[in-house]
Amino acid sequence: MISNGQELVSTDIYNGWAENYERDITDMGWSAPGEILKNAAPHLEDGQKVFEAGIGTGFLADKFMSVANVEVKGCDISAKMLDLCLRKGRVPYDHLSLVDLNTDDVPEESAQFDHVISCGVLEYVENIDHALDELARLTAEGGIITLAYEGTFEEKGSRAIRKDKSGGDFFNYYHHCPEDLEDALREHGIFPQSHYTFQSIADGEPINYTLYQGVKLPAP
Repeated sequence: MISNGQELVSTDIYNGWAENYERDITDMGWSAPGEILKNAAPHLEDGQKVFEAGIGTGFLADKFMSVANVEVKGCDISAKMLDLCLRKGRVPYDHLSLVDLNTDDVPEESAQFDHVISCGVLEYVENIDHALDELARLTAEGGIITLAYEGTFEEKGSRAIRKDKSGGDFFNYYHHCPEDLEDALREHGIFPQSHYTFQSIADGEPINYTLYQGVKLPAP
């Protein structure tokens, strides 16, 4: 259910972008969602459950549902993005929640999802430990977690400031150290199967992302 009583950070940027979001990311040639799908698709099976952190308008979730008959749930920081996802008929109302991964717990039961995915979200989360705790909590034993986030293996937790594309409000983004991300997920029994840097595009300019995929092993 879309509900959260807290004031969320930077929502104006995402709310204002909702209607043009899919057109814009298509025009700019943003390849990160395709990289997520390429890595996750070989493991997708009918009847599985998928959770997307940062589901937005359902752009990537729709592609997952075209590969296999999966049940998708998700969360996002933007109520308008979630509303558009609903209007497009992609995900039922009670499968979506308004969540700030910096501070909020995801209102879903633990260890129920065969796939947990997130694309282009973690670089906007300062409290990365809380976000990873939640994503790991949602992942079932034997489940796959696939994340694409901005930065490279050379990044060591630096912080930068970036404008939104309209030249309006500033907001922070964070380059999280890949080794720290791996260590945080290992603490929850999730071990990397793949972790590499790839180049995507934003407004015609190359931009570096890192793709992480791991599997949650049974507790010893």
